[in-house]
Amino acid sequence: MKNIITCLCLLPLLINAQSIANCSFTIINNKGIAMNNVPVTLIETSSKERVYKNTDAAGKVKFEITSGKEWKIQVLKIENIGMIEMPEMGIATKSKLFTYDYERWERTHRPAVNRKSLGITIVDQVILNASNTNQIAVVRVDTKKENHSELTNYPIILTCYKLKNSFKSITDNHGIATFYVPVNNEYEVDIDGVESFSYIDVTYPGKYDLSLIYEPTAIKEINKNDTITQSFASRTTGTSGRTYVDLKINCTDCGTLTKEPIYIQEVGGSKVYTANLSSEGQVKFLLPIKKKYLISFRYDFDVDVINLKDISGISKANKTITYTPRPELKYPEKYLPMPSSFILSDIDNFISEPSMVNSQSPIDLKVKWGNETINMNSKEALLSLQLNIKVPKNSAYVSPPLNVSFVLDKSGSMEGSERIESLKTNMLKYTDILRPNDRVSIVAFDNEAKVLMPSQLMTNKTYYTDMIKDLEAGGGTNIFDGLEKGYKEVLKNVKVGQVNRVILLTDGYDGMPVDSTVNMSKFYNRKNIQLSAIGVGNDYNYALLNLLALNGGGVLRLSPTPKDLNVVMQQEIGSMISQVGANAKIKISFGSEFICKETFGMPIKKESDKLYSITYDVLFDGQNNLGLLKFDLKNASPDIVKSPINVSITYYDMVQKKEVVKEEKIYLKWQDGNGQIDFILDSYIKKLYSIAYVNHALKTMDDNFAKQNYKALKIDVANLVQKLEIYYAQPSDKDIVQLLKSLKKYTTSVDVVVKNQAFK
Repeated sequence: MKNIITCLCLLPLLINAQSIANCSFTIINNKGIAMNNVPVTLIETSSKERVYKNTDAAGKVKFEITSGKEWKIQVLKIENIGMIEMPEMGIATKSKLFTYDYERWERTHRPAVNRKSLGITIVDQVILNASNTNQIAVVRVDTKKENHSELTNYPIILTCYKLKNSFKSITDNHGIATFYVPVNNEYEVDIDGVESFSYIDVTYPGKYDLSLIYEPTAIKEINKNDTITQSFASRTTGTSGRTYVDLKINCTDCGTLTKEPIYIQEVGGSKVYTANLSSEGQVKFLLPIKKKYLISFRYDFDVDVINLKDISGISKANKTITYTPRPELKYPEKYLPMPSSFILSDIDNFISEPSMVNSQSPIDLKVKWGNETINMNSKEALLSLQLNIKVPKNSAYVSPPLNVSFVLDKSGSMEGSERIESLKTNMLKYTDILRPNDRVSIVAFDNEAKVLMPSQLMTNKTYYTDMIKDLEAGGGTNIFDGLEKGYKEVLKNVKVGQVNRVILLTDGYDGMPVDSTVNMSKFYNRKNIQLSAIGVGNDYNYALLNLLALNGGGVLRLSPTPKDLNVVMQQEIGSMISQVGANAKIKISFGSEFICKETFGMPIKKESDKLYSITYDVLFDGQNNLGLLKFDLKNASPDIVKSPINVSITYYDMVQKKEVVKEEKIYLKWQDGNGQIDFILDSYIKKLYSIAYVNHALKTMDDNFAKQNYKALKIDVANLVQKLEIYYAQPSDKDIVQLLKSLKKYTTSVDVVVKNQAFK
């Protein structure tokens, strides 16, 4: 009985220890008018728990929060209008007034601009003519310190990207810097090395006044070619324009961390801050606010992100980072990339010739010779097949419902090259395409994976858009954990007759053994769940993603640049949403005069010496595929032009509800004479063949790489370069130039390994 009484006495204490935040928000527009029936969403920054309500007629909304630590507040299109911090214990009452001004928010949240690439010129205001004409406005920037005393004799800069000018002035004895600038321009206000600290937009002649509170930063910086080293006192706080950033680095395979360099790259800009770690793995910076920064080390790049975009006032940031040097970077003489890592891109991404489809026939199969003319000395011929599908608007084609999970990489490296923003843009682009009967889930992963949106019908698309907009890059890469959670979400609702698929988008590697991840893909594929993999950027694990797609029953799509991501996402979403046909089979048959030696591109299968085929389970709107067949010509003579290549496509049409068959015959043309005839004259087909041939050759070289037969590998790469240079004596195409450059660089790397082996 005594124990029971004790427990009952403790119960009120436990209840009181619970953290509760009672929040009341009022939303008004920039004219001070209450905004009624406006959605306000709260998203917990760690768990991604989400709650939302609409404002009442007075623009008010109330929440009672009983979980989490920190909640982000979203209102309509403003993704981060404020934050809620939960009390450690007890009840906290919070009341806030928010002014919804999307134009102002968008103005202050534009992506960073690399000013160095613009070639901006400094214009000293002292030498300008101060006459106030109809083309000039007077801008007065009144600058005070935090104690409200005047900030005197201090440089202030107005930068205009449109004019490519930075107007420089000095504050006077009253703390005022005066500028005479052209009208109809936007100006960024720079101070103390902090770019875009504020802004002022000048639309008409006259006078403009801007007031700033700014406390100068006591810091010494040495800038050498945009690489900045800092020296400052042992302060532990930030300033008006800079955040004090304290980093703790945990490193494996590092030995002592003393003097190990760390690099902080300004995202979208050209500045790099660098310092050496202490023996305890610590380092500090004073970084300008309103920016994002990528963290890199000597032997690993884009490890994590520091986000200071929404910082204001005096601030401090603490961050612990795990750094594992990549062996191929730390010991380049011991590690050599697999040849297939140099694959430029799938040839489907280079298709540029327009489709010939029309409203009567949305499917077009174009058959073309690389050079249709041959003579008695011709030994080879190249046939190209290009499949294009384009469905007109308001089409009757409808695909089965979806049961799909998007597994998205949000690791730190995704911040580089605008990858995370491109991913978000493309994911949001397809919001309206997803239908109410489609089931969708979202999983995001860095060091660990989280289910941001459990599998659900797309009847409320706000949940989907909120989770995509909330994505921020940071942390490591755990593909295995992300895939496992994505598969489990799809497994909840697997049914025959719908599209059951996991779509993985990633730019990196993870630490799990390849076999473990591939075996998981095989396991779930046997449960009727497909996997499609999209490699983003140039540093993804091609071998792993290719194996995942092959064993997962899906496809691998390559996206070297953010622009390419739009194309491959359209292909992937189109394959699910806009299905035109099913059970498609393309047949290529020919006589004994032709001997097929090589195939590229489309999944071309040999059925016999005289018959090859290509099958697609689904044909979809926006599909573009290319196939190449290289033939040896057996005893070329005028009679060969009488023997055609027969090409047919058979598929089940989703609208006509019947099987459709299309056939075509294509002939070579004979030319008398014995002069040398190039078997590819068409420059478009030549480029596609070159890329396909190189990609194929690189894959086959992986065998010599695996056997560590580097001498043979060196010969293979040299032969490949030589063949490309025969095709392109003076290449001008940027893709071919880049491909040759990469291959020659790889040849040098292989040569180093060969020499090291000989030395041993």
